[in-house]
Amino acid sequence: MKKIKTYKENGKVVLEEDGVKYDYIDPLYDRAFKTIFKADTDHFLIKTFLKGLLGIEVVKVEEMDSEFKVYGLDEKQERCDYLVKVDGLSILMECNRVYSSKLKDRNLSHFRRLINDQGFGSVMLNFDNYDAEGSGKLYSRYTLRSDNDDKFYDGVIEIFHINLSKFDKMVYTKGEIDKLDEMEKALLMFKTRHRENLSMLTEGDAGFMKFEQLYEDMTNDKKLIDEYTKEELEIMAFGEQLGKEIAEELAEELAEEKKQEGMKEGINSRNIEIAKNMLKDKVDINDISKYTGLTKKKIESLK
Repeated sequence: MKKIKTYKENGKVVLEEDGVKYDYIDPLYDRAFKTIFKADTDHFLIKTFLKGLLGIEVVKVEEMDSEFKVYGLDEKQERCDYLVKVDGLSILMECNRVYSSKLKDRNLSHFRRLINDQGFGSVMLNFDNYDAEGSGKLYSRYTLRSDNDDKFYDGVIEIFHINLSKFDKMVYTKGEIDKLDEMEKALLMFKTRHRENLSMLTEGDAGFMKFEQLYEDMTNDKKLIDEYTKEELEIMAFGEQLGKEIAEELAEELAEEKKQEGMKEGINSRNIEIAKNMLKDKVDINDISKYTGLTKKKIESLK
């Protein structure tokens, strides 16, 4: 089980997770992710992402109620991560820190409800902490197209999967940071957990500099840290349970393979006995091969 503890070092809060020290709470933690966007009052991040992904210069951003009504017997309510309306487009943002097929289904369910409520012109941005599509690309875009690749339906419904794992091996040097474009820097901020790295990323950029204090504030929020610790333990428990389920499935598959191999061996042994008896009755080798499935070479070796 993952061990998480917090303490102060040189007057600053430190998070230690399995012996690894971090200056900041994980920005991809659900509550932290939402807090970052809500604190970004001039919507610098959203504007940066939409310019990089859709090529649009955003004028007006309006935060929307992120609560969705589930029309079922229990009529329970669910909340998406963050929802805004941008120049007529409805933008749904979902943060996926760990892979889960159930989480993917839930996100798509949120998107369907958004389309139902807001109509066409709906966009979903999935911030994935893994390569969801296995493409190795920074992001994958999905939209409606006709069979002949006609772009007539572009912009009606769009889904983006953003691969944040592209930054897992990022080397934080000024030279490497300078190679990134504005959107890449904004995405990298959600993978940054050390003061030195964040300072290097935000240096000289007014749009980013405000997030340094926000990261400090979040890490000093005891309630937020307690919730994060609880969720981390739940994720670990989920991972252990998932590992057990996968192991059980593999064991079942292996048992089935052994069973099939045993059946094949049994059938092969039976065919060999039949072939031996047919040889005794001086049956032609071609006929023996036809009815037993054994090769002529194998039958010859039985003589």
